[in-house]
Amino acid sequence: MKYILLFTFGLFSVGALRAQQINLKPGDEFAMQTHSTETAIDKKKLLKDEAYTFQFKMLGINGNECKLQCTMLKAKQWGPEKMDQLNVDSIRQTIFNNSALLMPLILLQKPFTVIISPKGKLLRIEGADALAKQAVKNWHLGSETAKSQEQHIEYFIKETIKNMFLELPEQRIAFQSTWTNAESKVTYNVNTIRGALLDINTVTSDKTSLGNYTLNETNGLLENVSKAYNQTGVPNAKRYNYDQTLKYGKSTAPVADTAWVNMAILLSYWSNAFTNKANEPDSAKIMGYFNAHDALYADDQYYTGAKLDFYNKLDSREGYKLYQAMLKKTPNAMISPSSSHVFNKLQAVSNDDVDGTYDVLKMFSKDGNLYDWLQNSYGQHFLKDDHAVADKIMEKLLADKKLGMQAQLVPMSLWVDVKNHYKDNALMTAYSGFMKMNDDYMKKGNGGRYALLVYQMLKKDIKHKEAENLLDKTIQNLERLNADTLNKEKYAHRNMLAYAYYSKYRNAGTADSAKALQYLAKASFYSPGDKKEKAHISFYDRAFLNSKESYREEFINKLFAYGNTDEALKIFADQITADPQKIEEMKKIYQKQFPDKSFKEFFIDKVVSRWADAPAFELTDLAGKKHPLTSYKGQWLVMDFWGTWCGPCREEMPDVNKFNTEVAEGKFKGVNLLGVACYDTESKVRAYLKDNNYGMQVAISDNVIEKNYKIIGFPSKILVAPNGKMIDIQFGADWKSVIRNFNQLYAATN
Repeated sequence: MKYILLFTFGLFSVGALRAQQINLKPGDEFAMQTHSTETAIDKKKLLKDEAYTFQFKMLGINGNECKLQCTMLKAKQWGPEKMDQLNVDSIRQTIFNNSALLMPLILLQKPFTVIISPKGKLLRIEGADALAKQAVKNWHLGSETAKSQEQHIEYFIKETIKNMFLELPEQRIAFQSTWTNAESKVTYNVNTIRGALLDINTVTSDKTSLGNYTLNETNGLLENVSKAYNQTGVPNAKRYNYDQTLKYGKSTAPVADTAWVNMAILLSYWSNAFTNKANEPDSAKIMGYFNAHDALYADDQYYTGAKLDFYNKLDSREGYKLYQAMLKKTPNAMISPSSSHVFNKLQAVSNDDVDGTYDVLKMFSKDGNLYDWLQNSYGQHFLKDDHAVADKIMEKLLADKKLGMQAQLVPMSLWVDVKNHYKDNALMTAYSGFMKMNDDYMKKGNGGRYALLVYQMLKKDIKHKEAENLLDKTIQNLERLNADTLNKEKYAHRNMLAYAYYSKYRNAGTADSAKALQYLAKASFYSPGDKKEKAHISFYDRAFLNSKESYREEFINKLFAYGNTDEALKIFADQITADPQKIEEMKKIYQKQFPDKSFKEFFIDKVVSRWADAPAFELTDLAGKKHPLTSYKGQWLVMDFWGTWCGPCREEMPDVNKFNTEVAEGKFKGVNLLGVACYDTESKVRAYLKDNNYGMQVAISDNVIEKNYKIIGFPSKILVAPNGKMIDIQFGADWKSVIRNFNQLYAATN
């Protein structure tokens, strides 16, 4: 009898032990649904939203290992501002801006194996690496993207799945049991028992993470999880939320549209499927693919956009014609995700298609990028003798009150009306309109430009009083807009102010030389001082107004003529920084004014010393060599920010490579060149340099340096002086001449 009692007790103990571990039979199935968010605490802004559904099937237990077949049935990912998004329930609305989206697509509805301990600890993943390798091959991913996917796929799975199971302690847990995980330092407390369900709450040692779990102690599975974590003591702290639910049995999901996924990734930036050995678009491959798939995806927005992108990249007249023809035929709704295609379509139709232009503008009238097209591309139609089509477009747009483009177009229309009806008192109507114009029209319609154009017409018509009134009123408006720190076109208004004050200077003439000099001082003050102040639209404003970029040099000469040396030298130094290409001219002016002084000393002490400090960096080149900024101390450094994807960069690369050869030959003693490849991959950069036999040192951007150096366009050149100060050189400038002259004035010290 005693023997029987002991045997019964033994059965009970084993059952109790097994009750608090994974206890499933081969073939048992369940699904886990997870949802996590990441939010910026201070701005309460959603940064990331992810949701997954994983189906598990028990394969069996082998010793201390439980094998589960795992399949990702569904995936959803949203990035900040929805700049990237994936939802397999609406797969064709995917926005591919982040290669992280590729990982769930690699796994989608393909089984792999998850191995956990009986106590719920994730041990390893099997089969995921093979899925990644197959996807890399099928999608022709570039080497850097391929390497990233293969290296991180298992980490992604582990980080996702380890939350789905609770690692239990060795001892049996019951009501009020407490234990701490040695690895995570999380403390668990059992606070409620509901039959087979144990309610457990958790807390970290610093109390920044809180969670609630419901464990089924019969099978060892988590039926519900809800937890949150707050970052503390760091800038831009974030809050993380995580929820999970369990569903027993087999879950199903619609079969994924893998054909569309394959097409989308093949046509993405990450794929080399349609490039040649030089990593350039291969027209034969591109045309062949589209010819084979047009019927299948003719109405697909992503496919249409990708096709337009490829045609636009073809460096041939045939490619340009194909792009233009396709663009005209493509419905407006199909090009809506791409501002560049919208802009290009407007360019294509505005020459001869009034209704077509109207339809595009009607659909995209709220797009912020249309300001540039309206004011510059469209506006230039009225500089031509024949602008009948442009007139009809404007008439139609202004007549549509619901469209709400009056503010954008009324200033331009007043000027155009004068051009069209000069003898019908239109000039005075325009004068009256600009004298009463509010800031909304001035900002949205670039009113300063057209007011100054009408001012020029008034001057030409010898209406001096009205011309002066309009000039003064326009200056008042531009001064106010320039002072508005929220005004996005602030620098454009500032540049127009320079021309307006120069006009006041010219009007004052010799009658009042003191006042005239004050106006010229204002024109100098408002002239752009650096690349940021040389607003993009100002180039077009100058084309319309026939004005100059800077009036600083003229003011300097006047100051020297009047003997105001100290003030002249300050502005003189600013002018060298603003327009370094004219360093030789400025040197001659200085030597003429100060024949007994050293221009070299002035350049180092009064010009270079006032430049901004170059931000520290450490980049790695293709050979693995580190390039910290400090290694160039005492020498000039030319930093070339570029990318293999950038047409203008490739166009000037032979010249950059020639400069690199000259540096290597000692023709630029004390000067170094470092290329910084941005938004690029090591494999593409390496292949591009090799195929073109370019020998310059190139480092891959860390995605921080271009922000620290405020790079806004490519290619961009930054010159760092021997003392660590920097100056940026405007695109199109003769940067080789600038560095040659600068190096002669400020030689390397080591």
